[in-house]
Amino acid sequence: MSDLKTNNQKNNVNKKRKINPIQLFRHVIQIIAYITFPGLFVDTFRSMGLLVSTIIAGNWTMADNGLQTLLIVGLLIITALFGRFFCGFICSFGAMQDFLSFIGRKLRIKRVRVPHKVDKILKHAKYVILAVIAFFVWGGGIALFDSSYSPWQVMESFMSSGNPEFSVFASVGGILMGIIMVGSLFIDRFFCRYFCPLGAIFAITSRLRIFKIKKPTAKCGNCKACSNACPMNVNMKVYEAVNSGECIDCMRCKGTCPSKNISFGIDK
Repeated sequence: MSDLKTNNQKNNVNKKRKINPIQLFRHVIQIIAYITFPGLFVDTFRSMGLLVSTIIAGNWTMADNGLQTLLIVGLLIITALFGRFFCGFICSFGAMQDFLSFIGRKLRIKRVRVPHKVDKILKHAKYVILAVIAFFVWGGGIALFDSSYSPWQVMESFMSSGNPEFSVFASVGGILMGIIMVGSLFIDRFFCRYFCPLGAIFAITSRLRIFKIKKPTAKCGNCKACSNACPMNVNMKVYEAVNSGECIDCMRCKGTCPSKNISFGIDK
């Protein structure tokens, strides 16, 4: 009897240690994107800003702005089809936060589980930041966010430089970067959830998504494993098909579901 119990315990441990192929694939893509396109998130947001500014000023031309337009329109179409794939797989800033969350768990730092009601209110901050940037920077031409103020650009300049200077972390942007890094040790996707203006744009666009994470509630138990696994704190139990703009398509919910009740496809 004791041997059977021991074998069951070993099997449970092995199940826990089993590598999830979806997450392995995602992390490989993240590492490749991190090494190959470390500043893609900055370039994407900058391109959006330049595109909006030129359109407002009436200076848009295919010769000067064609590539920017193709990049932004392409990403928005992909987001409208599949959701925030960019955030979950390609964004280097998101990959950094995932890595810091992993470090936090290894160091046994207690995770902060923000209540859904509070979390929902805090998530509006990124839309406020986007509105401020769109109105004052893109629309008004005011240089509120240069490299010394933007944690994004601090990370980009540090990663892209062949001889990085640690002095950049003494700037306002560097201090904000430090706060984001510390916050990511305690809260999954700390910046993505509450402060990312690019994430706000993708969150709005992904509400139109055709391909969704589906979770039939009739076959669902009360374990809350999917909600607990979600780095964006999406309350999965209220969805038959997830249409929340906060979902970043990381698929951690799918790999965690004990009843294999989660799939990804067209919502009919």
